[in-house]
Amino acid sequence: MPTSLYGCGFDGFSQLSSFLLTNSDNLSRNAKPDQKKRNAKIIWPIQLFLNLSDSNTVYSNAITWARVVVTIKKDQNSYTSYVTELPESEQCLREQKDQSQLLNVLDQSIVVAASDKDVVLKESVDAKINIIFKDDNINAQALQMENITEGTSMKRIVRGGHKYFFSACDTKLVKLKASKCTSKCTCDEANLVMRFEIDPIIMGISIKDVSCGKEHVLLLGENGSIYSYGFGSRGQLGHNSVEGNSSPTLIEALDGLQMRAIAAGGWHSAAISDIGDLYMWGWNESGQLGISLVKNERNNSGSLSVSFDETVHVQAEPHCIAMNEEFNAVAVACGARHTAFLSDDGKVYVCGWNDYGQLGLGHLESQRKFTEVEALQKLKCVHIFAGQWNTFFVCEIKLNDKKVKF
Repeated sequence: MPTSLYGCGFDGFSQLSSFLLTNSDNLSRNAKPDQKKRNAKIIWPIQLFLNLSDSNTVYSNAITWARVVVTIKKDQNSYTSYVTELPESEQCLREQKDQSQLLNVLDQSIVVAASDKDVVLKESVDAKINIIFKDDNINAQALQMENITEGTSMKRIVRGGHKYFFSACDTKLVKLKASKCTSKCTCDEANLVMRFEIDPIIMGISIKDVSCGKEHVLLLGENGSIYSYGFGSRGQLGHNSVEGNSSPTLIEALDGLQMRAIAAGGWHSAAISDIGDLYMWGWNESGQLGISLVKNERNNSGSLSVSFDETVHVQAEPHCIAMNEEFNAVAVACGARHTAFLSDDGKVYVCGWNDYGQLGLGHLESQRKFTEVEALQKLKCVHIFAGQWNTFFVCEIKLNDKKVKF
């Protein structure tokens, strides 16, 4: 079944509306943007790729607050990555506020990770991560990562903060800091090579996945355990305190459970167990955890009443979210202050901050409890992604479907 990508939320840099220009079968790099006035808030999920054929599917996605990078798989061995360009300055954005930014296209490349300055790519599924796209030079550059043991498989690489990428290798976690080419490079190499300083983090277990928030990092071990470290001022580490940790520490509240997915938001965290339970912890200022404080009170007649009106602002250890017994959670994604999870029946539920329409509910009201995205009810969602102020949905579509309208 072919799939299509839908998105909602912040569009201040045309990172969503840019894709409306894109016919994935026949992209014109010089296409003129729609002259209709752009709205920086997209409150309904909009279909970002048009005329997807049976062989075209969304393969991977990387999101920052100002750009989106998507890889489309065209056939068994053919990929194309679409990169939204950034304006040179805020002044440039103001001068061109009614125009969408065009897309750069990198054929035969696969999105691995992105920051607002760099995009890390692979040449193929089996290739090492050895290409980086630079804004100041639209050509792809070689990426050298020294001190990595030869033959080590790079399983996952994600952005962390503004300076770092984190990578999960076969046996260890490494922190990568981008730097200019050293004095050992020739002049030609200096223009073609981006080096990463390697800083191994010894844990003694094999890491399956990494997810980074604003000030904290979550690690998923191959054994299903979850570790965290960084700042903990909003309970985002899950250690039942607001203290920070300088090294990865096991989340004891989840010890003994088999966890299969993690997601770090700005200052909150999420995880899914192997039986489909969703756990949330951290900051809940905008309702991004989807939980409220239960208060038992006596009314005037002496009867016990239960109130759910008071919001939990900081949840310092994992809390299991009560869900309908008819479905389980299979994927979760966290933005700066919002959360989305996907159920095994293809439905999407969201909660949290919604000032840019990132919840996809057709309005700008924040939600303190998980609410179904009704606009996607006619589609089966198979994967979800979240940026700081955006949410993206990969949905199955029928070939005779036209662009979905809401």
